[in-house]
Amino acid sequence: MRIKRLIRSALNAVGYDIHRFSASESSWAQLSRLLTAQHIDFVIDVGANAGQYAQQLRFLDYRGDILSFEPMQNAHAKLQQASKNDPRWQAATRACVGDREGSITLQVSANNESNSVLDVLPASVDAAPQSQCVRREEVPMTTLDAYFRKQPPRSGAVSFLKLDVQGFEHQVLAGARETLAWCRGIQCELSLVPLYKDQLLLTEMLVLLRDLGFELHAMLPGFTDERTGRSLQMDGIFFRSVSGSAS
Repeated sequence: MRIKRLIRSALNAVGYDIHRFSASESSWAQLSRLLTAQHIDFVIDVGANAGQYAQQLRFLDYRGDILSFEPMQNAHAKLQQASKNDPRWQAATRACVGDREGSITLQVSANNESNSVLDVLPASVDAAPQSQCVRREEVPMTTLDAYFRKQPPRSGAVSFLKLDVQGFEHQVLAGARETLAWCRGIQCELSLVPLYKDQLLLTEMLVLLRDLGFELHAMLPGFTDERTGRSLQMDGIFFRSVSGSAS
């Protein structure tokens, strides 16, 4: 035990930690356990960037289908490259997912990961300067309902919707009412403070998802202000209530 403490102290000193890969100590292990327990075999990855989330799922030994959406041109090209040798991972045609079809302006951040169609607010930029907008792209826009009307999912798929859309969650869900009827679970960011203009905050999202028939199963660590230690955003994992139904 003394050796373990010494190793952990040394890692802490350079900004790292060591812990057991278990559902109680690792957010990725908890996500893996939840997906397995719910028999998820189709993940809809909205806001995929270059495919990091899907790659992590594969590392966690998830072997089901993945469908990834990404609007930014450079990131979408990397997503296509990352998924090309995985027969059960598909990169959808480049598009922003929202509440209507057409086009929309995407604000690209300095880190190429905090991109949003909403204006970034000072609380985000102050805590993470690389989240500031440095350029804009006009991108195609669709809804999940429109996409799946044209390309229905595999019959019998047990589906999980992951959203990483920087404050645009409400709009994605508004364009996915038909899709949500056959989704078993949702993962989305929940903001404790306004990070993007006009976004819904944690309490509002909890009410919205409850009204759609989903209940909270887990809260995973997310965006923290390193200067103060304050949590600004976290990920919520929701699954269909036994007695719930989409409204």
